Amino acid sequence: MKTLFLVVGKTTDKFLDRLIEEYAGRLGHYVPFEMEVIPELKNTRGMPPEVQKEREGEQILRRLQGGDYVVLLDEGGMERRSVDFAAWFDSRQQAAGRRMVFVVGGPYGFSAAVYAAAREQVSLSKMTFSHQMVRLLFVEQLYRAMTILRGEPYHHEWSRSLAQQATAGPPLWNAVEGPPCRGLPVPALKAAEGRAAGRGR
Repeated sequence: MKTLFLVVGKTTDKFLDRLIEEYAGRLGHYVPFEMEVIPELKNTRGMPPEVQKEREGEQILRRLQGGDYVVLLDEGGMERRSVDFAAWFDSRQQAAGRRMVFVVGGPYGFSAAVYAAAREQVSLSKMTFSHQMVRLLFVEQLYRAMTILRGEPYHHEWSRSLAQQATAGPPLWNAVEGPPCRGLPVPALKAAEGRAAGRGR
C-alpha cells in the first residue's frame, strides 16, 4: 500500500529540506512513499486564521481519494512510543485501503471538514513544533518504524534497559542529574557515581 505524506506549503528551511529528502529517500526502500506539497495560499496577510484554515482545508480535501485512510498529525492526537507507532503503522498498512495519507496542516492547523475526513489523529509530542519541523520529525519516525519492523539496528530501546536496572537495584544517578550518558568510559562513570554518593551523605 502506498503512503502519501501531504503537507501545506513548501519547506523554506534548506537544512530541514535536505534532511527530509534524505529520510524520504530511505523510506522508498521499504514502502511506496510520496511527499506532496500543497502550494501555500497567497495574500494571507490580514486573513483571519479560520478563513485560512478553511481554504487550506479545501486544497487538502481535493487531493484525497475514496478509500484513503487519512491520518492527521495533530497535537490532540494519540501519542505512541516509537515501537508502538511501528506496530500501529504495520497494522494499518495491512487493514487500510489503497493509500494511507498522513497530513500536516498549515500554521493554524486543520479545518473542521478535514477533521471530519480523517480516520485518526497522531501526535508526535506534547511539545509544540513548527509545522515545517514536524515534517522532518515524522519522516524520521516513519523510517525508524520501518527499521523496527525489519529488525534493523537503527532504533535502541534505552528506556527498557533503564527499567531493567530499576528492578535490579538502586539507580547509579540522582533525580536532578539524570542517568549517566551512554558511552562514557568506565572511569568516568565511577567518578560520576562517586560524586553523586558524596553529595548524598
